[in-house]
Amino acid sequence: MKWHVGLGLLGLMVFAGCGKQGGNSTPDTKPTQVQISPWLFTSTSPADNRGNHGVYLSNGVIGVSLGPFGPDKNSAAFLAGVYDSSENLLPIPLFAPASTADPVASSFDQTLDIQHGTLTTTFTDANGNKGRIIAFASRADRSLVVFRYEGAAEPLASRIKSVPVLSGSFPGIRAGITVSQVKDSNGATVIGRIESPISPISTKNTALKPFDTLLSEHQAQWEQAWKSDIIIDGDPEAQRVIHKALFDLRQSAAPKGSNVAIAPEGLAGNFYKGHIFWDADVWMLPALLPFDPEAAMDIVCYRDKVRKAVTPWESAHTGIERAPSGFSGGRHVTADVGYGALLVLQTSTSKPVRDIAMRVLTTAADELVKRGFKSGPPSTFGKVTGPDELNMGIQENAYTNAMAKRVLLGAAKFTRAEGKQVNPSWETLAKELIIPMTAEGQVAKCLNDDGRKTKQADGELALWPGLATNDEGVIEKSFDFHKVRPIKNGPAMTDAIHTLIAARLGRAKEAEENFNDSYKPFLRGPFMLFSEKRSMDRCVFLTGLGGLIQSVVYGYAGLELSGNKPIATQKPALPATWKKLTLKGIHHRGNRYDVSIESSGSRITKTN
Repeated sequence: MKWHVGLGLLGLMVFAGCGKQGGNSTPDTKPTQVQISPWLFTSTSPADNRGNHGVYLSNGVIGVSLGPFGPDKNSAAFLAGVYDSSENLLPIPLFAPASTADPVASSFDQTLDIQHGTLTTTFTDANGNKGRIIAFASRADRSLVVFRYEGAAEPLASRIKSVPVLSGSFPGIRAGITVSQVKDSNGATVIGRIESPISPISTKNTALKPFDTLLSEHQAQWEQAWKSDIIIDGDPEAQRVIHKALFDLRQSAAPKGSNVAIAPEGLAGNFYKGHIFWDADVWMLPALLPFDPEAAMDIVCYRDKVRKAVTPWESAHTGIERAPSGFSGGRHVTADVGYGALLVLQTSTSKPVRDIAMRVLTTAADELVKRGFKSGPPSTFGKVTGPDELNMGIQENAYTNAMAKRVLLGAAKFTRAEGKQVNPSWETLAKELIIPMTAEGQVAKCLNDDGRKTKQADGELALWPGLATNDEGVIEKSFDFHKVRPIKNGPAMTDAIHTLIAARLGRAKEAEENFNDSYKPFLRGPFMLFSEKRSMDRCVFLTGLGGLIQSVVYGYAGLELSGNKPIATQKPALPATWKKLTLKGIHHRGNRYDVSIESSGSRITKTN
């Protein structure tokens, strides 16, 4: 049986100081050495901070957030693509109000093993009886969520109830969860079988497998996923943080062919109603692309499925605009959607994938043309809302224009490569779009940029991923102008994009400071749940995790994916403690590569 039960926060081994054998031995005064596991996250107290909902487990179809003893009355559960009548993500009452109280534990250990996607809780109750709970959302069979209760934990199995049909779901969506409980001499296994638009209950082969089989198949899928990985040698904390970021983003991605994008909180919460924003295309897709190209592609497939005359600022099942007034003026979202498709075209050789990405890219380019020529220069798109949502209705937002240029020119390039007719307006508009500059020669956020505070990175995003200029001197001056502007309590991505740009500029010390700021104020509790802001526990914020991953992949590693093979930076700016950074098993144009970065340079090795 492949339990892979975690060893706890201290990981694999602890060496205590021991004297030599014999009465006159000299004590060993060497300090205790602790090897910290890059995969295991452990709590030894039921009262530890578990974020706003609990420890998050998902398989991209169902997401559950669990308390100290697994599912309880405070747990959240959501199904991907299942919304209420207003297209807001529908909470799932999978867990009944607790009919059995939490045990009073004299000892307690709860370990999240992200290498194998399991949450294991062991405890001893007040009477000295031992109990164990193992939970996972199956990655092998995405229609299943599984809980195993043993010993003193077995009475807690009664907390989970069937929800055969979800009332209030959006018209045309049928969803539910059917719960089965199987008892044996060692405990009880509770299996929730999910019916949803992306994981229907099959009419065949519905017999449930034994728990051991379900567990081993699930763990094998996670082991396969981790063949693509980020490995940081020399900084155990950074390694754990990056592993956890990859895990949370990966587990939130729906299975191939689902045509479902990822909401800012994934399936961990519904503060953003489970809607899809530009977060998916700009922050999450590039982070997933080298490691899980199918998950990245599903974001583009979602955009293709819900194509409209006007790209929605936030959308759900139907693709219609669900944003409040003001935010829907953020027209950079049109370019953002095209940008995600452009990245897929740069990295995939599959014709079906490229056909979908081309539709999304050219649709975005056509929409930009329709909007762009209405106002005419110098206000090509009229008044827009950029990433700085504190200041709406600005003119010539540099980020919007820079991303639009990338999409328009990319659409022309790939259309020509396919031997098809290019819309001449794409390149005409791209030439007319201006990148506003300050009197001091910096890229400005917009026309008449007065340097006021911003909600989050805006002018910085024009530099990356907007690529508003390739003049390194201008990039440096512009970065210095903008990096001090975001408010302190803005979302987490700001510090990540500062890390990325500083690293690409070779400013190692500054990049390291920004990297620390991009995660340390946002982590909550022993399970490293990631909050959107410093001032609250709103977890799990996948947008911020996408930014964190990008800061390592495109910042420290300097990865470039537009050519026939990936290219890494030739002027590394790694943190002082990082001996080596490896992007393992990344996907690019049908091949796999290992990319290794050391202070002396980089190396790329094809592995297939």
